Amino acid sequence: MVLIKLKKDTYGVASDYLHKSLEYIYNPQKAKYINAFGVAAHDVDSTESQMKYVKGYFHRNADNPLIHIIVSFPKEIKTLQTAIELALHIAFYFKDESQVIWCIHYKATERSFYHVHYIINPVCFKDGKLYNSSRKNLYDFTEYVETRTGLKSMFFYGSPTSSDDL
Repeated sequence: MVLIKLKKDTYGVASDYLHKSLEYIYNPQKAKYINAFGVAAHDVDSTESQMKYVKGYFHRNADNPLIHIIVSFPKEIKTLQTAIELALHIAFYFKDESQVIWCIHYKATERSFYHVHYIINPVCFKDGKLYNSSRKNLYDFTEYVETRTGLKSMFFYGSPTSSDDL
């Protein structure tokens, strides 16, 4: 089963949560693959700057700095190449309205080898509206993941202080 964890930010806009989250996913000891839509995937500062630009353009600087979704694949996903293909298919869900960067991390656990961190700008680059992480929207996203991966999926809300891994 694919597990989808949404980490809700409660650190406030004055925090450096976006920067710290990007540093975490870019960590060369963990990162096996990084890609993005609508934002550079070269380094933390470029990614952060571009996300903040969109927020500033729409005067949305007082909103949450990011949406952080972690998708953990089951052990049946054994190769990095398969994880890359699935992560890309999932990222397509956000690409038409949001800047999204994703990174695949490898961590062997009882149920998984690979998990993907999606850092999403909550401000739509088309109209400045905020992404609504309601239960209904997360159910829709979960159904999309099931369709794209062919694997049963479920989501849950993670505590802001919970680990960034599943």
